[in-house]
Amino acid sequence: MAEAKVTACAKIPKELYEESIQKYTKISIAIIAGLELLRDKESIQNSILNQNSIPNSIPNEEAQLENQKENERLQEINEILKKELEQSRRDKELRVLQEQENYKERISDLKEQINSLHEQIKTKDEQLRTKDDQIEKLNENMHGQVANIYNLTQNPKLLPEYKAKRWWEFWRN
Repeated sequence: MAEAKVTACAKIPKELYEESIQKYTKISIAIIAGLELLRDKESIQNSILNQNSIPNSIPNEEAQLENQKENERLQEINEILKKELEQSRRDKELRVLQEQENYKERISDLKEQINSLHEQIKTKDEQLRTKDDQIEKLNENMHGQVANIYNLTQNPKLLPEYKAKRWWEFWRN
C-alpha cells in the first residue's frame, strides 16, 4: 500500500533552490530530506534533555571532573567580577568625592562673589546718601536765595528806578 502524501508549497531563496537541485535530482527529494533531518535533530535534542533531567545514580568520574573544572572556572569568573564591582564602587565613590569637592569650591567662590557684591552695594549706598545730603543742602540754599530775591522785589525802594522810554527810543538804555 502506498504512503499517503501531501502537497506542500513554499517560497525559498533562489540560491538554496539551486544548491538543492545540484545535490538532489528533484526538489521534492531535497525537501523531504530536510524535513527528516529536522525531525531527527529535534528527537536527538529531546533525548539529550531527558538524559540531563534524569539524575544518574552513579555519576562517572569523568563527569565529576568536568563539573569540578566548570565550577572552578565559574568561581574564577565570579572572583573577577567581584573585583571589578569593587573597583567600580571605589571609582564611583572617588568621583562623588571629587564632585563634592568641586561643588564646595564653587560654593565658596559664589559666597566670595556675593560678599563682594554686598560691599559694592554698601559703597554705592553710602555714595547715594552723600549725594542726597548734598542735594538737600543745595535745595535749602536755593530756597534761601529765592526767598531773599522775593523779599527784595517786595520792597520798591530797593529796586532800581524804572524810567519809561518812549517807543521810538528803544535803542537807549
